[in-house]
Amino acid sequence: MDLQQVREQPLGRAYTCLEQAIRMNEENPTDIDCLESARCSLAYLKLELRDYQGASDLAISILLENNKAEWQQIGGLRERIHKQRLACARLYASEAFSALGNLESATQLLSNDSDSGFLNELSVDLSGGVSPNIDVDDVNKLVQSTALVQSNASAVAASAGHRGEAEQLAMAALQSSDQDQESGALASDTAAIARKALLFCMLQEGNREGALELLSSGSP
Repeated sequence: MDLQQVREQPLGRAYTCLEQAIRMNEENPTDIDCLESARCSLAYLKLELRDYQGASDLAISILLENNKAEWQQIGGLRERIHKQRLACARLYASEAFSALGNLESATQLLSNDSDSGFLNELSVDLSGGVSPNIDVDDVNKLVQSTALVQSNASAVAASAGHRGEAEQLAMAALQSSDQDQESGALASDTAAIARKALLFCMLQEGNREGALELLSSGSP
């Protein structure tokens, strides 16, 4: 019965399991990894289901409950995965706020006036960090993460009416995706997201010729 339910309603089953995992860990908070992971996964599901308020609430809870000192003491792979979840939560919250029309909060989550390298740091965290002995996989993950972060920031900037910044970020995302040395679905999806971000900018500013040229050069 359970397996049949999973096959027929995978999102619903995942939703229920994640809610139960969160409830259990909130009642007995002994595994901070499990609680944070469940919250991050459920925030993603809520975005998919267009529950933007629920997604933003969960994502923000992850960011607010970030105890840097505790995680620095833990260190190692667990800290890197924690930073990756924080980066995901920041992107989820920004997307949710943008959908809710709260563009100021969406923008603030993807910008830091006092840190010009903020998006770069966010990209590194999203990729899972760069190991000391960097290899091709590390490079490809960083390239994909950079393109995703830039695409998200572009969409938020465009929605907020910052067209110049949005187009610049979209172009950078497209260039980042072009550097990906990996083939396959993930690399293709990353490039498609970057192209859609640029297409959105072009349509917003009324650049129909540019949009048509972009469309004719490949699938967005």
